[in-house]
Amino acid sequence: MDHQLIDDALAKLASIPPEARSPNQILSWARLICIAAGAPIEETPPLQVAQLELHAATALLAQKLGATSYSTEHQIRANRDPSLKAFIYVREGLCLYGQGSSGEAVLRALNQEATKCRPLVP
Repeated sequence: MDHQLIDDALAKLASIPPEARSPNQILSWARLICIAAGAPIEETPPLQVAQLELHAATALLAQKLGATSYSTEHQIRANRDPSLKAFIYVREGLCLYGQGSSGEAVLRALNQEATKCRPLVP
């Protein structure tokens, strides 16, 4: 990873007045930064892949529990590692929740919560 090139590119992009930045300029600088970081930009980021996998697994667990709905999300915050979350709404007043740095961690948390629930469908 070329930290100096990343810093220089970010500084150069930031020095262009916002009204003078074109989408192509921004894309060019973004590509350069990704290349300098060793991050291929043509691929889906691992966090998004993990969320898609988690979403599919959450759907299966929700179906098994007879849940009314479910959702997943990823969260990126300053000064914190990214995290994944999943919610399964089993019935009114009962929501299963899992959070972690990986899909596996979230599923473990959901499965632990699920052991406390009875499936609503036989």
